[in-house]
Amino acid sequence: MKIIVSAVITVFLSVNSFSIFAQFKQIAESPVFEDPATGYAEILQMKNGNTAYIHITPREGIELRIYDANHAEKAVTEVDLSIERVKTSNEMTMFPTNNREEIEGVFEIAGDIVVFFHEFTVKKSALYRIIIDGNTAKLKEEKEIFSEQWAKYTIKKDMYSDNYAILTGEKIMHYNAEHKEINMAEFKSPDAANPTLYYRDMIVLSNDRVCLFYLASDKSDKAKNNKGNMYIVTTERVSAKISYDKLDLPADQHYDHVMVKYDATDKKIILLTVAKTNDGTYETYLNLIDPVSKKIEKITGFGPTESLNQAYAERYSKKTGYGGLPQNLFINADGTISVVYEEMGVQTTTADRYSRTDTKLGKLVINTFDKKGKLISNYLVPKAHWIIFTGLGVFYHYQREGTVQQMWRGNQYKPFQYIDGPKGKFIFFNDTERNNDVTKDKFAEVQGVTDCDAFMYKLTGTDLFSKREYAFGEPEKKGHTIAMFSVSAYDKKTNTYVTLKLDDTRKKKIKIVWLQPE
Repeated sequence: MKIIVSAVITVFLSVNSFSIFAQFKQIAESPVFEDPATGYAEILQMKNGNTAYIHITPREGIELRIYDANHAEKAVTEVDLSIERVKTSNEMTMFPTNNREEIEGVFEIAGDIVVFFHEFTVKKSALYRIIIDGNTAKLKEEKEIFSEQWAKYTIKKDMYSDNYAILTGEKIMHYNAEHKEINMAEFKSPDAANPTLYYRDMIVLSNDRVCLFYLASDKSDKAKNNKGNMYIVTTERVSAKISYDKLDLPADQHYDHVMVKYDATDKKIILLTVAKTNDGTYETYLNLIDPVSKKIEKITGFGPTESLNQAYAERYSKKTGYGGLPQNLFINADGTISVVYEEMGVQTTTADRYSRTDTKLGKLVINTFDKKGKLISNYLVPKAHWIIFTGLGVFYHYQREGTVQQMWRGNQYKPFQYIDGPKGKFIFFNDTERNNDVTKDKFAEVQGVTDCDAFMYKLTGTDLFSKREYAFGEPEKKGHTIAMFSVSAYDKKTNTYVTLKLDDTRKKKIKIVWLQPE
């Protein structure tokens, strides 16, 4: 498919069940607290039924709120760290300095909350592991586990276990749930003609193996020689060996963007790639890979259909069809696969000494198909959001998984959320009511969210354009209600969705709400 892209107090909650809209039921809500305007935030639904809200800032440290399985507040605390940390304010990210902090991962591991800090200074690049008890909120460990100059760190956790891996340079370390190293491997390009490896993605498969995806290229002429040299590099714990397998992919493509997920039912890696061609267009590829045999199965025809492109052009008075790129892939409970596409354009404005980059996120297309590539449904969801002072890249939505959402100029309220519920699939985002009845391409573009409300689309029926509903019911009084869908968690086993809700966009008081798709 070819796509053209343009430029510790215990407080009991209110737990009365009441319906807020047709497909979801609110079962509990927390007391209100200050809207996290800066720093980073995430919500974890833990295996023991607890819910953890984590808010991290370079200056204040870690604010932690833990709720039990009955949604009662167990702990509200500031985790006091003794390690020396970079104190640069998050508000200064428009003007990066040599000293800064990034959060490389936030996970539940063995019942604990584990945070990985990556600290940059002019002298070193250090990775810290912070372990907090998931019941008591007490600090169990704060440890510098790596320290190198100019090092980069990538952390991935297995989707189905508590094993994880840390990649730095050309070294991969595989850890179990007790944070013990169970395997370590160093690797290099197996291709003498293309000696430089460019990391694309990796996936951890329990305590058995780690699969990494690389481009092998001639460093002196990367743009010319990295076509088609995509390798899966596998480290195996039992044999302690490392293997290199060149993937059977078209040899004339530049594989700049790679996403991998694992389907535990079929025991297959799902590989989604976006490759740039010489004429400036993009090709997308979807493949299923056996992680043991490395056998590859190609899925075709999974992108936006011709009928969708035609309907898009007609409805929005466009000369061409839909031009979005995939931003995430979801493995649904019924065994189907959904790919969410999104229009994206990055705009940079410069004048004298001033430079500003913004990203416009446009309409979504959601395609669902079976494992043979047969299309089951496709829907188009319209929107127009500006992510201000931020340049996003392809797969930005996928790349946030397992990490945190940055609180920055209200941008945290703009990303979409996809949910695969027991009786339907849904898309959520905040938008202005002025876009309720737009038919042509005359959308009010959202920059600030003060006048927005939370909306949802149920992806059902045969109509390409799904019906739009207020996520928390149509407003009955003056004011607006939004949700921070980018900071949320859905547990398929318990059918519980948790997010942050702002009942009045002008009061900046937020609360956690627990919902059940019906």
